[in-house]
Amino acid sequence: RRFGPDALLLGGKLEVAVSQETLESSPQLGLTPAPDAAQPLPSSFLPLEVFDNPETMEPLLLETWHHLSETPVSARSRFRSTSGDTSWEPCTVIRHDPASGTFTIRWGSGQTKQVTRLNLQFDSEDERRFRARLDAARALRSQVEAEARYHQCALGGGVERTVAAPAQIVAWFEGITSQALGAQLEIYSQAMGRAALNQSLRTCSVSTPPGLPPPSDAPAPSLGVEAIWPAAGTGATPLPSPPALVADSALLHCTRRVWAESLWLSATSLVAGLPMELPCRLDEFIETQATHVDGVGRRLREEWVPACERILAQEVGAMRGFSTNSYAHGRGPRLLQLLRLMMQDQLQALEYSTLAEILRLVCRFAVPESECSSPIIQWVHEWPPAAPPLLAVALRLEDSSLVFAPTLEEVAAALEGLFDRAAGATAGLPAVVATELGVDALEELRSLDKAASDDARLCPRRMSVLAARGEVRRMVERSLERPRQLRAHMAQFEELASMAESGYLDGLRESAPSLEAFGVELRRWGEVAETVRAAAPSEVHCRLLLVHTEELRAELVAKAETLQRGVADLLHAELVEKTASVASRSSSLLASLTQDSDSTEAAMAMKEQLDSAADECGDISLTVATELLARAAVLDQFSYALPDETSAALHEAVGWPHRIEQQAAAAQLKQERDTIQFQEQLQSDRERFGEQLEAWEAEAKTLTAFNANSNVEETSAHVTELKEQLEAAKQQGALYNSRAVLFGWEQIEYPQLAELEKALEPHANLWRIAAAFSRAHPTWMEGPVVEISTEQVEQDVDEWRRQLYKVSKLLVGHEGPLGVISQVRAKLDDFKEHLPLLAAVLNPGLRERHWRHLDETLGKSVKPQPGVTTLAMLLEEGVDKDLAALQEVSEMASKEHSLEKTLDKMLAEWRPVVFDTAEYRDTGTHILRALDEIQSLFDDHIVKTQAMRGSPFIRPFEARVHAWEAKLIGMQEVIDEWLKCQSVWLYLEPIFSSEDIMRQMPQEAMRFTQVDRLWRKVMASTVAKPNVLQATATEGLLASWQEANSKLDLIQKGLNDYLEAKRLSFARLFFLSNDELLQILSETKDPMRVQPHLKKCFEGIASLDFTEGLLITAMKSVEGEVVPLDAPVDPNAANGMVEKWLLQVEDAMKQSVSTQIKRSEAAYKTSRRIDWAIEWPGMVVLVVDQIYWTREAEELIAEKGLQGAREYEATCSEQLNDIVRLVRSDLTKLQRTTLGAMVTMDVHGRDVLTSMVAAGVDKLNDFNWISQLRYYYDPVRSTDISIKMISAEVKYGFEYLGNSFRLVVTSLTDRCYRTLMGALQLNLGGAPEGPAGTGKTETTKDLAKAIAKQCVVFNCSDGLDYLAMAKFFKGLAAAGAWACFDEFNRIDIEVLSVIAQQIMTIQEACKASSERFVFEGRDIPLNPNYGVFITMNPGYAGRAELPDNLKALFR
Repeated sequence: RRFGPDALLLGGKLEVAVSQETLESSPQLGLTPAPDAAQPLPSSFLPLEVFDNPETMEPLLLETWHHLSETPVSARSRFRSTSGDTSWEPCTVIRHDPASGTFTIRWGSGQTKQVTRLNLQFDSEDERRFRARLDAARALRSQVEAEARYHQCALGGGVERTVAAPAQIVAWFEGITSQALGAQLEIYSQAMGRAALNQSLRTCSVSTPPGLPPPSDAPAPSLGVEAIWPAAGTGATPLPSPPALVADSALLHCTRRVWAESLWLSATSLVAGLPMELPCRLDEFIETQATHVDGVGRRLREEWVPACERILAQEVGAMRGFSTNSYAHGRGPRLLQLLRLMMQDQLQALEYSTLAEILRLVCRFAVPESECSSPIIQWVHEWPPAAPPLLAVALRLEDSSLVFAPTLEEVAAALEGLFDRAAGATAGLPAVVATELGVDALEELRSLDKAASDDARLCPRRMSVLAARGEVRRMVERSLERPRQLRAHMAQFEELASMAESGYLDGLRESAPSLEAFGVELRRWGEVAETVRAAAPSEVHCRLLLVHTEELRAELVAKAETLQRGVADLLHAELVEKTASVASRSSSLLASLTQDSDSTEAAMAMKEQLDSAADECGDISLTVATELLARAAVLDQFSYALPDETSAALHEAVGWPHRIEQQAAAAQLKQERDTIQFQEQLQSDRERFGEQLEAWEAEAKTLTAFNANSNVEETSAHVTELKEQLEAAKQQGALYNSRAVLFGWEQIEYPQLAELEKALEPHANLWRIAAAFSRAHPTWMEGPVVEISTEQVEQDVDEWRRQLYKVSKLLVGHEGPLGVISQVRAKLDDFKEHLPLLAAVLNPGLRERHWRHLDETLGKSVKPQPGVTTLAMLLEEGVDKDLAALQEVSEMASKEHSLEKTLDKMLAEWRPVVFDTAEYRDTGTHILRALDEIQSLFDDHIVKTQAMRGSPFIRPFEARVHAWEAKLIGMQEVIDEWLKCQSVWLYLEPIFSSEDIMRQMPQEAMRFTQVDRLWRKVMASTVAKPNVLQATATEGLLASWQEANSKLDLIQKGLNDYLEAKRLSFARLFFLSNDELLQILSETKDPMRVQPHLKKCFEGIASLDFTEGLLITAMKSVEGEVVPLDAPVDPNAANGMVEKWLLQVEDAMKQSVSTQIKRSEAAYKTSRRIDWAIEWPGMVVLVVDQIYWTREAEELIAEKGLQGAREYEATCSEQLNDIVRLVRSDLTKLQRTTLGAMVTMDVHGRDVLTSMVAAGVDKLNDFNWISQLRYYYDPVRSTDISIKMISAEVKYGFEYLGNSFRLVVTSLTDRCYRTLMGALQLNLGGAPEGPAGTGKTETTKDLAKAIAKQCVVFNCSDGLDYLAMAKFFKGLAAAGAWACFDEFNRIDIEVLSVIAQQIMTIQEACKASSERFVFEGRDIPLNPNYGVFITMNPGYAGRAELPDNLKALFR
């Protein structure tokens, strides 16, 4: 806009092309006045395309360019030859890029190039018009460049003097901020520089620099407008340079009327006046400002702009001959531009006055900088200033935190928002409409705010606004510091605010504080309340803000007083508790002192009570003083009013010691009188007791007079009574002695009691036995024989005979008692002879068949009749004479009865046995559990039943035993089949609960549904009736379980075939267990469920990144490294076939790794190595590093021989040092891991070169070189990477490995690599051998990393069979993966022989280059890149020697 009227049409394109930096930094401008006027013009420095005018001169439609890729167009373009000559040559336009505006052309040679529109002439367009378009653009560029040189020359000191700004102009800017002032002075300096340069050019005082426009001598008109640079304080865009407008009285009259209509703006402000009463609320302040600004904005839009439009319409309508030509050449747009700039100037003046008003407003209430450092203690209590604050806020508690309402951020935003609100009032105002001129305004003239530049250096207005904003922000932040200090000052009470009263009091109660601790807490909360009151006044004057704290202070004081009251309540509760305890102790002691002594023991106890009463009374007195009265005193100190009942109880407790002392004195007198009375009574009782002993001695001597003629019952009762009297006498004597001890008297021994007891004992036993036998004998002989217990009779007879024998030894010499013993013993001996008869007749095993047999044998009936037959009757009938026959039959019956009891016992043990069932997860059914006891019972009873079958006494119930045995065996079979079905059902139920599995295996799903229906039916019946005998007795249950197990076998076979098919579709699934694979297949609708199993399918992928639409876009390693996929994988497109999209992930993984390697290889050439090393995934960095190590080493050795090796050795050392320095810098964990592995490989590469230099290697076919692992890659020819070592060559696997470490390469590592690579070349396996811990497995894994292969490590054991190995080999052969079998020689020798045949089958197929082969009866694909490696620890226990046919398959 500043380069003339024609340049005005360029719009924003020129501002993009020419910036202040371009004008200042270009070395081609030629701004220094040259001493020689004939110096040639410098070349153009502005792009020509900026000055093109396609809107009026483009002959082709844009729609034609959109189809260039489908239909190429013929054209001609500028072609520069190798000699530097240019010419227009034929070409074909094949593409157009709308974003950059360029075209892609193809020369006849096939090369392509990007060109601009002015460098491209289509065959279909007119050549003369194209040349005119090109010339017009060049002419406009020359004009603009000349104006730019002129402007820069004026700025750069084209005149050798400095023009200073007048003092009055500087003073005029004092209302503006310092930043804006500097900008205005710079503008003034530029204007004076231009004036001085013009004068110098006209007077030829200096030479005209090349490229400047010639000086103009045109005289200034007497009346008109001259183009100037922006006036200070307005920021308006300058008017176009002459002859934009010439002197025209009508136009001047129009502009003067518009100016007069705009004068009201100078008396208007966009900041409302302050209310009468301050401070005001923030919402009131915001509402007042918004209302005022909205009013001004409406006036601007609804009154001012329409008024200016009316003036324009009136004045233009009165003009004669006003041109209605296009805006590009007429005066219409210039008039509109002039009016627009005038109105903009008024609006900007309004904005500047508003800025000053805002600054004055904030400065009036801001805290001076001199007071900012004052501590809060100096100003918080000082007398407030006379001027009130602007706004009022409150400091409150919210969720136990101190907050301002409104917040300080809201206050700052409201004050700073004055700028935004003011800018919004003038933003978007429409410019005057040119409808009266007959055409519409240009887009850039339709708004009054379009001229504002985003470049702050070119727009002083913007600089002023930014400066004013910054100053207001600083003053507000300075003024908000005091409220923040106040909040920080009051923050000391946040702990008080956040404290939970109940929690604090509960903790204090549980800690059982002392009285002193209670006092401390009471004083503490009292002091806190006082501190809160003194912390700050209810209103704190902070100049800008008035902070209300009365609500906060009241809340905090109430909280402290509540806590103090709670502590006092706890102390009062203790006082009540201890008062009650004193009352309880005192009343109990007083009650014990008022009791009467009704015995010697009570009198002595009273004496002891009196002895301890004095001490206890003193203890109560001390407790009252130190515990009760002290607590009451503390409570009284803190003005705690005790309830009436507490005061009464406390008063009563104080009087207890006196009452106890009075009662103790009365009890002492009474106890002395009672003691004298009980001593006299004891003396009398002891004398009477001695006389009684003498009487009992005389009576005991008369017992020897009793004989066989004495009445047994009377004598027995007399002796028993005498014995009881002696027992009582023993206790009485002990009582008298104990009372004597209480009185301190000597105890009296009573030896007569022991002698009497000893003498009486045999007589008591004799007459007790005689009485018992005399009562039992008639019952045995005359009572019903079936009611006699043979066992009890035998026990009594034997016991009595034994005791009579002992008594006879003690009564030697006493004829009477000995006669009684002889008589009783004889009767016992007589009855004992009938005991065998009783045992035979009363045998419980005798059944009716036995009695019939006896009747037939004896010829008479001997079976006792219940209630009729007695022993005497049997003896009268002579049954005792047939005792031998009776005993024989009775013994047989006993054995049969024993077997029958055993059988009944087994049945009784089974009756309460029930199945223990448990609900199985959320299936709605149950399963059996805890069957060990049932199985143990089966084993025990089957053995017992089989032993019973071999007994000779089993015949009477042989059929029952056979039936019971069959029952047991049947139950066992049912339970065995039941448990077998349960184990398989538990395995299959989660599988077939998935709809996906049910859909993919319909036949197996139908069979499982049938089995599941049977299972649920039987288990429901078992839960209802869990008894084992009943549950297993269901008819047809055994056949049902057998049929179910047959179906389950078919289901398992179908399931295994199904899993095998899935694994063959994606061979890496062979490395997952059946459970893991089924877990994946059962959730095909949710691809996220595969995430946990990815690590077993892929070497380095720990998880995949899914979008919200479940598209897989990247792969992530365990270390957290993320590598994007070239193309996203859509699992949903696989229609639930997990193996299908996993196969796509595998392909995408390899393609993405290949792409990353290709891009990284290209970036290696153009980037610094230390920057390149941390910008790419870890494995990509390592492989590209090895590619360039191989390439650069071979190039230098091939070119310079040994000297090339030396040079590259130095290069490697330098590169290594660079990486080491990079490692010491601030890196992420992933970058550090990458560099660690890179250092490992770089060190090995340098060491290899060092050894080659030492060996004098100067050729590429030297063994020292070809024995190294070398990487070859040519992305132009192929995407494959060849890895060579000696004669072996393998392809890079592109398996994503993550960002993992690499082993340090030693000479032993290189030897292992050579052996393993040679084995791969020969289609053999590798077998590192050595002691444990020497790195066999890790070396194999590291070689797999070097080749980017998946390597699965498998730990072998002696339990491994050939079927499991066959599954593994299928996965290796089909997936082309590697496997390392650790401790391979732990496998059994028989299995090793089969494994040898399996490996040989794969190797033979690989040698035959077969794409598919038959393995273990199944046709599977073959990937020749597979690898089988084994490790062995020779000489260890449990290790087998490998068979010869297996050794031959490994190196």
